[in-house]
Amino acid sequence: MTLVQKSFLIILISVLIISLLPLSASAETLPTLNIIDDKDALREGEIFTLTAELLGFVNDYQNISSFEVEILFDPNVLEPQSSKVELGDIFSNWEKNQYVVVKDNLNEGKLHFAASIYKGTEPFTGNGILFSAPFKVLTSGTIEITVNKSLFVQSDNPGVNVVHAVNNLSLSVQPAETSSPEPPSPNPDPDPNPTPEPNPTPPPSPKPTPSPNPGPSEPPSDGGVVIPEPIEIVYPTKKKIEDYNDFEEIAKIDWAVAAIARLTMLGVFNGDENNNFRPFDKMTREEFATVIMRVLQLETVTTTEITYDDVKRGSWSDEAIKAVVANKLMNGKRVGNRLIFAPKDLITRAEIATILVRALNLQVSDYPSPFSDTSGHWARREIDIAYHNGLIKGRSKDRFAPDEEATRAEVAVMLVRLLDFKPNVR
Repeated sequence: MTLVQKSFLIILISVLIISLLPLSASAETLPTLNIIDDKDALREGEIFTLTAELLGFVNDYQNISSFEVEILFDPNVLEPQSSKVELGDIFSNWEKNQYVVVKDNLNEGKLHFAASIYKGTEPFTGNGILFSAPFKVLTSGTIEITVNKSLFVQSDNPGVNVVHAVNNLSLSVQPAETSSPEPPSPNPDPDPNPTPEPNPTPPPSPKPTPSPNPGPSEPPSDGGVVIPEPIEIVYPTKKKIEDYNDFEEIAKIDWAVAAIARLTMLGVFNGDENNNFRPFDKMTREEFATVIMRVLQLETVTTTEITYDDVKRGSWSDEAIKAVVANKLMNGKRVGNRLIFAPKDLITRAEIATILVRALNLQVSDYPSPFSDTSGHWARREIDIAYHNGLIKGRSKDRFAPDEEATRAEVAVMLVRLLDFKPNVR
C-alpha cells in the first residue's frame, strides 16, 4: 500500500468514526440526531412518546433531502402502541405529494423509518422533529434505546451520509405504584334476637342462547415486516413502490428510491413479469423508448411506418418505438447495408443524454466540459449540455463513461430530472 493510499484510508476511517460520535464528543461542531422521551419519570405500565429530533443541520450540513433512521429496543420491556410512527413537524413544510415515506414500521424490537423528498422541493435545514412513536413500559429497571443506523443525505450530494452525532436514550423505570388496601370495616354489634331469613327460591335458569357461528378464524400473523400505507398521492395508477417484490432492495438505494416511487405511481414503471423492479439491471433501447414515451405522454403514432427490419410489427414495444422515432428522439443504427433500431441492445449513457436534450429541445452548442473521456465522442456536445443543465452526472468528477450502460435506478433519477427540469444554461 502506497503512502497516498494509507493516508486516504486513515482519513476515511476518521470520517466514519466521527459520524458515529456520541453527543458529548462533538455536539458543538456537528449536527445531531437526538432521541428523547416526554416523561420526567417513568413507572412500569406507563406510556411515553419517543421522539427523534434533528438539531443543527445548517451551513455545511444543510439541505437534507433523504432521511433514514433505525432504532433498536428490547421488545420484552417496551411495547409499541402503534405499527407506524407519526411524522414530525419537518414534514409540515411540504405538501403530501412532495415527499414519500418508504419505511415506517415497528416490529420485533426495531423501528425503521426512511423518507425522501422529491427534486424541486425545498430540502430540510435547521432543527425539527423527524418522527415520534408511543411505547408502553412493560418492566422496571434501566432500558436502553439505541440508534443502529442513521443516514441523512443532502440534495446536492447524493449517496453521501452527512457527518453527524447521535444521542442514544437510557430510561430509568421505577416499579409500578401499588395501592394500599383499605382497612376492613369493623363488625357491627350482633343482633341479640336475629330473625331467620327464609331460604330464597332460586330463579329458573334461562336457556342459553346459542352463539352465532363466527366462521373460520383469520390466520395468525406471520410476524413479518409490516409495510404501512404510504402517504396518499393522487396519480393515474394505484401501484406503489411497496408492491414490488424486491422493495427491500429498492429501499436501500437512498439516492434513487424517491424517483422510483414517483415514476411507479405515475405508471412509468410497472416491473417485470415477476413483479420485480430490478434496480441494478441495465435497460435496453426498447425499454427506454417505452418509459420516455410514458414520461413525455407521447401519443400513439399510427401513420409512421417503421423502416427498421428488426422491429417486429405488433410487438410490445412497437408503439413506443414508432412514437420516439416520429418525434425524432431516437434513431436507428446502420450495420453494413442494414438500418436497424437494435431494440435489444443496452442503451448507453451518451444515447440517454442525447435523448434528454432532444426531448427538451435544448440548443446544442459548445460548453466547457469537466470530463476527460468525451473528447471526440459523437455525443460530446449533447453530454455537455445535459450535464450543465443537471440532467445527467458523471461517473466521477472527470469521467462521464459515455459508452457505459445505465441501470434502471439511474434511468429513474434521470427521468425525474427531466420532469422537474428548469434550464440552468441560457
